[in-house]
Amino acid sequence: MSDAASLRKNLQCSICLDLYLDPLSLICGHSYCQKCIHEHWDNEELQQIPFTCPDCRSSFTARPEPCKNVSLSMVVEVLREQKQRSFSTPEEGSHNVSNALCQRHNEELIYYCRTENRCTCGTCMLRSCRTHDVERIKIQSKQEKVKLANNLLANDCQQKSIEEQIEEWTLKTQDSKEFHDKLISGICTKFCQVQKALEACQTLVIESVKCEEQAAMEQASDHLMLLQRHLGELKKHRVEAEQLLQDTDTAFLQGLPLLVPVACAPVSPNIRQCGTLQMDAVNRVLPEITRLLQDELPNALHPEILQEENKETSRTSSGFLTNSTSGAAETSRTSRKLKAEPCRAPANMSECRVRFYKDYRNLTFDPETAHKYIQLSHQDCRASHRTRPQKNSVPESSKRFQSWQVMCTEGFSEGSHYWELELSTFFVELGVAYGSLKRTPEIENLIGRNSYSWSLQVRSMMMHHSVWHNNKESKLHAPQYKKIGVHLNCTAGSLTFYGIREGSLECLHSFSCLFSEKVYPVFWIGEDASVTLQHNQDSPMDDVL
Repeated sequence: MSDAASLRKNLQCSICLDLYLDPLSLICGHSYCQKCIHEHWDNEELQQIPFTCPDCRSSFTARPEPCKNVSLSMVVEVLREQKQRSFSTPEEGSHNVSNALCQRHNEELIYYCRTENRCTCGTCMLRSCRTHDVERIKIQSKQEKVKLANNLLANDCQQKSIEEQIEEWTLKTQDSKEFHDKLISGICTKFCQVQKALEACQTLVIESVKCEEQAAMEQASDHLMLLQRHLGELKKHRVEAEQLLQDTDTAFLQGLPLLVPVACAPVSPNIRQCGTLQMDAVNRVLPEITRLLQDELPNALHPEILQEENKETSRTSSGFLTNSTSGAAETSRTSRKLKAEPCRAPANMSECRVRFYKDYRNLTFDPETAHKYIQLSHQDCRASHRTRPQKNSVPESSKRFQSWQVMCTEGFSEGSHYWELELSTFFVELGVAYGSLKRTPEIENLIGRNSYSWSLQVRSMMMHHSVWHNNKESKLHAPQYKKIGVHLNCTAGSLTFYGIREGSLECLHSFSCLFSEKVYPVFWIGEDASVTLQHNQDSPMDDVL
């Protein structure tokens, strides 16, 4: 017997007489295939006899738990590979596994274990996979092929949808480019029109000045000719008079009546300085056009820049406004024109706040609009919510709100305006609304709950602050501020709320809107809350429309 044959014989299981498959070693030292030794003990267990070793017949009180012989497994695996080289095996990567063999038991793969996601033989199914979800390979393969085919159909549908979207968005991109090209062309046309209008106005003004200049020059030339003629007459009269003085007395007296007297000197005309009227018109109109182009137009295009500037230029400052003792504003003030006279800004204030301060407006509450639970004090500069109706000296009016609201006397329809207020507690809404805001108690008539009002809702720490317009809420993540600043630019169409702390401003929210009517500051005041309108003594009280 050759050495290879002898080695092969010593590596055979004494039960199945084949090479060890997953060899296990017992305490007595003998080794067997995992399948063989367990089948041996299964038979003994059925016959209710002690568990024994098939070779030495050593008995065990309980079913042993043999250990895997690693070294023996490696040697047997080498021989097994040499043995399997003589057999044809499926090509690597082939999907046909019907003729493949199980590496554990060298049996045909006929089952698929869904639990372990692998193909198994019958022995595997009876042992390691007996509690798993197992299906025949053909059935599992058919099911998976159906799933894959359905996935391909879904993929085709998705591919078709994506292609349609690509085509759609390609057209949208082209349409968007054409639209923006037309928009840019329209904007350029507008600016060209403005430029041509400025050039035409410049030509008109210059021609007007030249016409006045020509008229003044003609008037001056005519007067100069009169002066020269009068000078000639004076010279002629002098010559004749000197000749007459040289005659005898008789000839002098006879010739004196014949001497023509000189007329009075021509009166100098009142020639007005040319260009005064034109210069006044230019100084009145062009600075406003320049302001609109340099300030209002950029702010309307990029309102967020103002917020960034506020954060960059914020500096610490102490409070600057105190309550004024000015009386309640009369409603007749609303018909007066805005003054261009700016207010003085206190020191230690952020640049943004200083810029707004020139447009500061001292506001007062309108007693006719105050709800019966809203008490006005401090000469109508403080509004407080009391739980009992307040005695009001103002007669009942259709202007009075039936909800917890009060409106200010001052309204605005153009220009830039800024005011500040202080809150006692965080249960208040503040904003602006058209004067036509209904006074009935329905929810849709509260500020921010309709299309003609805008509001900031300030609540406690437990709830988010928010802004409201057209009954749509946008929640804010902002800290609490006792002082609030409001900047209203009717011309640019913007309304911005600011939190004030230590002299600096933090933008809370900005609305972009077109105001078609005059807007008034309006407040909704919760129970036990109060709002104090901050007054600046340098602010012109008549600067309202």
